[in-house]
Amino acid sequence: MQTFNFYSAEGFRLFPCHIDKTPRVNSWRSSEAHIDAEDAEEIAAKGGFVGAWLPSNYVVIDIDRGHKNGIDGYAVFEKLCAKLGVDADIAEKTMAVKT
Repeated sequence: MQTFNFYSAEGFRLFPCHIDKTPRVNSWRSSEAHIDAEDAEEIAAKGGFVGAWLPSNYVVIDIDRGHKNGIDGYAVFEKLCAKLGVDADIAEKTMAVKT
């Protein structure tokens, strides 16, 4: 439950999702739809999915890898970082998840 506790402590609002990552609740922005870390852990332990509404001080970069078209999102990310003068190993220093 450490991961879900971290998310909750950081201000993420958790909600149950379908397998296609769409919310299982009518309004995932509504506080009534949010679940606590313990409920999120229970859903995940049963093979379910949990989504998160991110706080405004977080940025998400979606780097897709392993697509059938052969494009490696990380290679594209590295090129973008070089162009912008950003250290590409930022991805190694942050949290990453596989979805």
